[in-house]
This record gives sequence, C-alpha cells and structure tokens, in this order.
Amino acid sequence: MTLLGPGPKVTRKLARNNDFGRWEPTGLDPWPAGEGLKGRCFGVFCPYNENASEPSVKTLGAGAAGKSDAQNEAARPYKSRTERRAEIVAATLEILTEEGLHAWTTAALADRLGVSQATLFRHFASKEEILSAAIRGQAEILRRRVAEYDAEGCGWDRLLGLVLEVIGVVEETNGGPLLILGGQASRIAPDVGQEIVAARDLLNSRLVELFREAAAERNGHLPHARLLAEMAIAVIHSTGLRWIMSGREYPMQRQAAAMLNVLGRCLEAQ
Repeated sequence: MTLLGPGPKVTRKLARNNDFGRWEPTGLDPWPAGEGLKGRCFGVFCPYNENASEPSVKTLGAGAAGKSDAQNEAARPYKSRTERRAEIVAATLEILTEEGLHAWTTAALADRLGVSQATLFRHFASKEEILSAAIRGQAEILRRRVAEYDAEGCGWDRLLGLVLEVIGVVEETNGGPLLILGGQASRIAPDVGQEIVAARDLLNSRLVELFREAAAERNGHLPHARLLAEMAIAVIHSTGLRWIMSGREYPMQRQAAAMLNVLGRCLEAQ
C-alpha cells in the first residue's frame, strides 16, 4: 500500500520471512524519483520488481549461506544412516593416518566433513564409538585379507606376495593398516587394543611361516625368522608412511619389494 502525506512518497511492501514461512512488513523507505521501489528485510535493502508475483527478498540467518545447521544438513543429498556413518569413519581414518591420533577431535572431524559436531552424534553415541568403529573396521579388513591370502610359487615369492597384498590394502583403505601395524590406536580402548594385537600377530605368524619355508628351500635353517618377520612389517609401515607423506605418490610396492630383496640376502647368508 502507498502512504500519502507530507514529505516524500513512501511505500510499504510485504515480504516472506523464509525462516518462519509468513509474510511480514519489510519497512518504510523513501521512494526518490528514478530509483524505483525498495524494501527492507532484516536490515538489508532489497530491490523490488513490480512485475514479479513476490517481492525480491534477501534474508539473513544462522549458518552457511544464511541457513542453520539443520537447514544445511537437510540440503545435503540424501544418504542412508549406513552411508553417513561410513563417511564419518572414512574422514576419521584420513585424520588418523595423515596427522596422528593426537590431532583427531570431533571439531576437526566435523570441519573436514563440513558439518556440525552435533551432526556426528546423530550417527554415533560418543567420540569413542567413532574411533572404535574406524579402528575395528581396519583390524577386521587386515585380519581377513591376511587369513585368506593364498598364492602359488616358492616360499619367497609367496612371502613377497603377502607383503604386497598388505600394501594393496593400505592403498585401498587410504592407509588404514598403518594404524594397526604402528600400534598407536591400541590405547583407544582395551577391547579395540585386543583386536589390533590379534590382527598384527596373525600377519607376523604368517610371515614367520613363509620366511621359514623360503629358508628351507635354500639351506634348511633360519634362526631369526621372527626378527625378519618384524622387519618385513616395518617395511610395510615405513613405505606406507612415506606414501601418505608424499601425497599418495611414493611407489610403495616397488620400494617394499626392493627392501625385501635386501632381507632375502639374509636367507642366502645362513
């Protein structure tokens, strides 16, 4: 409606408050000649198009792009609870492998995902549950791949194949096994620590078995098989860390094979 009286002509327009879904007055503003109609909405001048069915309105609110966290969450593409949990676990693993356990916080995790911390706890009951889910998942993947590994050939070829198999898991999971082999995650919770130890011990025992088999094929005796198995695990861990530090460009498989060939000379020296 237009108000007439002393002074310049003014106009009052109604604009929709998008936060609450109702129409409200936008305010009174002068209408100087040549400038067209203007409205004011929450302190922001908004141009008004006389030919439009609704006023052109810009509202301010909380959160990114003038929206609350709940609105931003709703605007994200729909994913199931399982998919959202998987995203949280994947981001947790990225922080743990790239920066270490000390750098992992729910604030850092939420920032990496672009959500609020409250959103994390819609999918997990606590921060300990998030960490446990991430580490347990990696321990289970490593345990299963080591247990199922089977290859043909001589003992040395199968030993090298097992090491490269684990390095392949490092690549597939973006560094997950490094958390198990390094042992840093074992202090998260006692039961998680037990699963980490079980997965690492299985890898160690299979490596010992293959080192002894390779030695038997060459000279029949290897007194330091357990020590060599630990060295092979160190090769996996060190090349994996170099891969992470290089931005996933370091040639893990080639370098690991070269290091293992050096260890292989120990078999010939016995």
